[in-house]
Amino acid sequence: MSPSPAASRCDHDPRSRSTQLLPRRVLFAALFMLATLLLLASPPRVVHGGPMPEPGPIPADPVAPMGGPPPLVIRSNHFFDPSTGQRFAIKGVSYQPRYRGDVIDPISNAQRTAWERDLPVLASLGANVVRVYDIDAAAPHDQFMAALAERNMYLLLDMASAKSPLHHVDRSDPHLTVDLLDRYLRIVDAFAGYDNVLGFLIGNEVSDSAGPSTRSAAIVRALVRDVRQYIKVTGKRAIPLGYAASDNAATRTPNMQFYTCGAKDSAVDFYGANIYSWCAANQTFETSGYVDRTKELASLGVPVLLSEFGCNIITPRTFPDVSSIYGPDMDAVVDGAIAYEYTEEDNRYGLVQVASASDTRVTLLKDYENLKNQWSAAKPTPISMDSAKASTSRPQCPAADSTWMATASPLPPTPSKCVCQKMALEAGRECRATLPFNWTYTEKAAFLGDLCGKVSCADLGSADDFAMGKYGKYGSCSIDAKTAWALNAYYESQKKDAAACNFGGKAMVVKDGSGAPDDGGAATCVEMIPPEMLGAKADGGMHDSDGGTGCVGMLARVATLALVVVGTLVSSSVAGVLPLAV
Repeated sequence: MSPSPAASRCDHDPRSRSTQLLPRRVLFAALFMLATLLLLASPPRVVHGGPMPEPGPIPADPVAPMGGPPPLVIRSNHFFDPSTGQRFAIKGVSYQPRYRGDVIDPISNAQRTAWERDLPVLASLGANVVRVYDIDAAAPHDQFMAALAERNMYLLLDMASAKSPLHHVDRSDPHLTVDLLDRYLRIVDAFAGYDNVLGFLIGNEVSDSAGPSTRSAAIVRALVRDVRQYIKVTGKRAIPLGYAASDNAATRTPNMQFYTCGAKDSAVDFYGANIYSWCAANQTFETSGYVDRTKELASLGVPVLLSEFGCNIITPRTFPDVSSIYGPDMDAVVDGAIAYEYTEEDNRYGLVQVASASDTRVTLLKDYENLKNQWSAAKPTPISMDSAKASTSRPQCPAADSTWMATASPLPPTPSKCVCQKMALEAGRECRATLPFNWTYTEKAAFLGDLCGKVSCADLGSADDFAMGKYGKYGSCSIDAKTAWALNAYYESQKKDAAACNFGGKAMVVKDGSGAPDDGGAATCVEMIPPEMLGAKADGGMHDSDGGTGCVGMLARVATLALVVVGTLVSSSVAGVLPLAV
């Protein structure tokens, strides 16, 4: 619609009566739009009991009410409680009840009956941390986090999920994928607003078998980098990121070195060791191997905890190692431990016994009483935050060899939704997959493997060299996208022979474009982490964070958009039109 004469005069003469006649509701709408956009652009500062950060891929949980413990801070190689100024001694329990063997989200609002039954039992035990291994990132958890905060307890949360092959690192064929990173960022969105999140565990016993499975360490470390960068650019609280390793003699030392060495933007903030070598009451700090583990862990330069402990070769367990963990033998190096585990399962590590999620009865086992007594007697050496000196010593990165097959630099690139959406266009789209609807991930992977036996899939990551840090440009894409690419690459290599697009009825030629999807919005897609922020200086983890957001460019873009919106509103309103959408 053409502007009116009055509007034209207004464009050139700021004193024109047209500006005085501008409807109030339009001005209010413009000001409201400007304020809203600037508010969204401003990275929220999360304070104890304050508002949640801006939502990411899913709506974030509400924060817990005022009260409860403050966020722990890291100084040197220890966790500290800023409210007391003293080192925080972790007394934790693994909490992942598996009723009838099912893996469920034990801390969602839907499981309130169960965790309301269990939290008083954990508090009475003396626990101040619960470790949870697998949750549903889309489920609400505000009620559990509030109940945990009321008891001054913290959550240590694993970010992977065993329930889907897309949401954990595949040791046999490791790739840093869009789906995997998306899972981790959803966890951040859901939990970053809670002050009583002690930390996120990026991986648990992933790179713990000598040989090819250690390639997965590069994926875990790249996840540390990307999760940390996402936290930074979205202005969320810098929750500590860690890794938990098994006590495998073949990979014990390279694991310790790999995750703490080198560039701080991808090194962990804390390190967990799952150790079960002290089994009998007549063992000692020396004969159990704990003395050697303590010496090794002392060189990492980050806080260390036993992320699992409690050998069950002899039952009931008496937890003889507690006196060393929380005493002079180890407490200068180790900040406590997580006892495995709360409920009695088939593996016989339980502290209590419950029949089902709905059962209100809890049977305390002898292990529970023994651990409670040991924790009650433990007297960790006090360490004040003021006395903690900055840690400057870090181990050297392990050299790649036949036992350890990953390098800490360069790491796999950050997954790109846009690259994956554009990938389908590279080799054409005439050959379409017609795979069975109910095919599992394993079946799809086998089919893709057959395709890659006929055409080079190096760009898809099949030839990734983790020791040299060389990765295919499409390695982060989904298995469906990779299959589409490989189908068309083979079809093109066979000069578009229809017989090369069949595979026993699992593919077909579509030349008229019917049934062929578009580019998935490749031209307008939005990355999970803004590309311009990937080259920004990382915050270096918890040890030298300046609390900055790194979002200057983002702020400028949104502020500019706000001005454009206001200008559009004003111009259109003067012309007698109020835009319905921008």
